[in-house]
Amino acid sequence: MRKTKIMVVEDEAIVALTIRKKLMKHGYEVPLIADNGADAIKNVKEVEPSLILMDINLKGEIDGIETARKIREIYDVPVIFLTAYSDDKTLERAKSATPFGYLIKPYDEKELYSNIEMALSKHQQDLHLKQYREDLEKLVSERTADLRESNLQLQNAKDELIKSLDKEKELVKLKSQFISMISHEFRTPLAVISFAQELMPMYLEKQDYSGIKKSATNSLSAVSTLIDFIDDCLEINDKKLEVYETNTSSFKIDYLLNEVIDKIKKENNNTHHIIINNPNDNLFIRTDRELLKDILLNIVKNAVLYSPRDSEIIIEVKTNEENSIINIIDNGDGISPEDQEKIFDSFFRSKKYVGSIKGIGLGLYIVKKNIEALNGSILVSSKLGEGSTFEVILPK
Repeated sequence: MRKTKIMVVEDEAIVALTIRKKLMKHGYEVPLIADNGADAIKNVKEVEPSLILMDINLKGEIDGIETARKIREIYDVPVIFLTAYSDDKTLERAKSATPFGYLIKPYDEKELYSNIEMALSKHQQDLHLKQYREDLEKLVSERTADLRESNLQLQNAKDELIKSLDKEKELVKLKSQFISMISHEFRTPLAVISFAQELMPMYLEKQDYSGIKKSATNSLSAVSTLIDFIDDCLEINDKKLEVYETNTSSFKIDYLLNEVIDKIKKENNNTHHIIINNPNDNLFIRTDRELLKDILLNIVKNAVLYSPRDSEIIIEVKTNEENSIINIIDNGDGISPEDQEKIFDSFFRSKKYVGSIKGIGLGLYIVKKNIEALNGSILVSSKLGEGSTFEVILPK
């Protein structure tokens, strides 16, 4: 068993040796006797005493109280003061060094022993209490971190639930709008067919072949309108109204733009002049390639659809420190300020083109949703009679 080491700091040699003898008699080890404060401070680290017996009135630059204070600032070693003085002033100074005992000379051997054992016991209890406090603080810190993590997970779950509910509300709204739109789009051509069928017996009875032809033509036109509308619905059914995952990669934007142009030219028999304006033909963009392709196909198709035949459509590519920007510029009729406010709404169609250009008004709604899935944004600027510019902004 390791012996308890006690350092003695006493400038009276005979007194110091007497203390040492008494300590060794009780089984303590006395590895060092220092006769001044400076030596005591210098040797504490090497000796590693369990306790220090410190005379208050030491010779040298610092007394026992100041020596004890400096030691306690660095090392957790209990100190018992030994002094012949018991005045209030000395006692108050001694308190500032937080001693574990205060023995007034002369003291007997039993008193010295009991004070040492009490000091060692109290110091051991303090160490246990300190360790307990540190363990408790660590536990509290860990539990606090766990609680923060749990709260964060709960908040994330709450946010996801809110997003899911918002999506559900939006889908319900879309469903309602879709049903309303179908009802409206079906009613007109069905009314035409119904009216034509009512007139047909009368024309047959009168042998009015011109009337029969007119009714048949009107019926076929209405049926064609219905077929076009159903095709539009089926095309929308193939598209994603909501993007839940993206597949990010780095690719050359010019290659993608040429794919878009080739596809549109084949579908529209090369009716428009589509031009790429990209100062950096070696520009790479990092995003979801297929999603961006769908976005650009939709916007450029609209530009073709609403622009005069043989007109130019420009795809302009720009970059800045934060974003890649793709502008699709057409020379069409332009969009009114009122329609610009609603152009990305679901099932919105300009009254100007209803009946003349087919569609159900979900294209730009899906475009906006897809761009948002890429953490980007889309802007539109247009003047009636001067064409439109759709600006796709994507983070780098």
